Amino acid sequence: MSFTVSRYEEDKFERYLNLKGLIEFKPTEEDAHKEEIRILITREKSNEYITIGSVRIEGTNIQGVTLELGRGTDIESNSPCEPDNRMRYECKRIPSGEYEFELNTSLESDQGQHVFRSIRLKAKEGVNRDGILIHRGNSYTFSWGCILSMYSSQLTEILARPSEFLNQTRMGYNSKAGNVAASEVFVMALYEYIKEQDPDGDLTKVVVIQDNEEETDLLLPTADFDLRKKAANYYYDLNVSNEADNLVANTPYKLIKGVLNSNGVLSSIVAKREEFRRRISLGENMNEQQIRAELRALWDQQIAQISDQLTTENLAETYDEETHFISPLSAWIRTQIPTEPQLNLVIPTMFEKRSDPNTPIQYYYLKEVNKESIALSGVKLLLNSSLTDTIAQIMEETIQ
Repeated sequence: MSFTVSRYEEDKFERYLNLKGLIEFKPTEEDAHKEEIRILITREKSNEYITIGSVRIEGTNIQGVTLELGRGTDIESNSPCEPDNRMRYECKRIPSGEYEFELNTSLESDQGQHVFRSIRLKAKEGVNRDGILIHRGNSYTFSWGCILSMYSSQLTEILARPSEFLNQTRMGYNSKAGNVAASEVFVMALYEYIKEQDPDGDLTKVVVIQDNEEETDLLLPTADFDLRKKAANYYYDLNVSNEADNLVANTPYKLIKGVLNSNGVLSSIVAKREEFRRRISLGENMNEQQIRAELRALWDQQIAQISDQLTTENLAETYDEETHFISPLSAWIRTQIPTEPQLNLVIPTMFEKRSDPNTPIQYYYLKEVNKESIALSGVKLLLNSSLTDTIAQIMEETIQ
């Protein structure tokens, strides 16, 4: 027998073969099911954010650990996990019960690695959650309600002493328990085993999710995630993205005005205007039209002298994300929640550039909503579209 494996799959396939050799994916003689494949998931310990437990295929020696979202009320568990409540850390694990499943055959290039070679739970009457998979992953950020599974030779130890195998800043398993690669290979092995046992798709296939009656609290510090949750809720409640939009739109104005100030253009116009006012107060006959004409002439003269600094390229070089975006937005947030006792922690948390998980400003604003606008390329686009009009606006504000 021979196999053809792509270069992309080579490493994963090798790990898959090693895993199969390690735990011998095969039915046990006494318990093998012939007409049904049942995956049993048992929830053991949980906190507000995550649940850990075990997964096994009944009638086999295939087993591993699981990670899901935290335990919620019946209403919370039955509520869809949408982007807004996901980023507010409000999504919870799906209701326990029995779900039929199918092998997901979506192409990896189309759907992402968490979908390819995964197990899809079918929609169930009375359960308002869909698109739930058993797929790869080892921390909170991988799940919007899906069940993450991973092989570990230390299943008993993990469930007995979870704090040794979990990372509180990621709300997930640490390297002592296993990594994403171990999870990916385990899910691949589950997929291939089921496909091997049911090549024609005729067998009944069921996932049984059960809440352990003695499910206990997961004793893992949550202060870091609690802070992220607080920051996320302020982000949405204060409509921070709207203020961020205003800052981005105002960037060309600030950059141009900064160059004009540094070259003394604005101060010279103001000084000249004050001189005209003194002359009028001393009885000199000057009308507003004359004053504007002279101020405009002075403006044009000074702008001509620094025209090389008022190009898109040169203005863009003066842009700094911290100075022009993060600092002013942080200052605005402070004015909105001045009595928040964790203010000095909440604001930096909003801007933390973590990938696991991303905080709201970083994920939704910096990465998704306006990633181009606050990048140098985005600033250049804004300048190109508004440079002449913005200079004219500042002139009008200054000479009147």
